[in-house]
Amino acid sequence: MTGFTRNAVVHSDVLAHDVHFIAKPFTLEQPAAKLRDALTTP
Repeated sequence: MTGFTRNAVVHSDVLAHDVHFIAKPFTLEQPAAKLRDALTTP
């Protein structure tokens, strides 16, 4: 999560391989899902 705009983190609609990004605003379930993904991604 970042205070910067999505365009500051996403370049040409692609995130870096090891970046797990969540845009604000988000629901309470979304950060939990991102955390699960980050912990299970090799």
